[in-house]
Amino acid sequence: MGDVTDPWRRPPYSDEFQAFYNDMKTVMTTVGHLYINIYNDASGNSVANDSNGNPIQHRLVSYIIYTYSGAEVTTSQSDFGGMHLAFSDGSLIQFPNSATLIYYWYTIDGITPSVIKAFT
Repeated sequence: MGDVTDPWRRPPYSDEFQAFYNDMKTVMTTVGHLYINIYNDASGNSVANDSNGNPIQHRLVSYIIYTYSGAEVTTSQSDFGGMHLAFSDGSLIQFPNSATLIYYWYTIDGITPSVIKAFT
């Protein structure tokens, strides 16, 4: 029994998005709020849109939800999980768990120097 890991005891997040969580922790302990910019490309030339179609530039994050990947036993339907960022206007953006694909890049206001990083 000592070698069995309790499936209900999990860290607050997996290795997915670890750089983002570290940046978020840094800015939250120094500034106390999280303003983010999200891009569709690594150069930061194409700004991503939220669920309402508005660009995500200097947007205040209200809350973050992370969902682990899982599967429904009876139907074998899988859910890859991921992270959801909700903004102060009620809109959101979702980042799926993906070991191989990068969908978005970000910068966080208050992190100096401002470096565009991949959501991985």
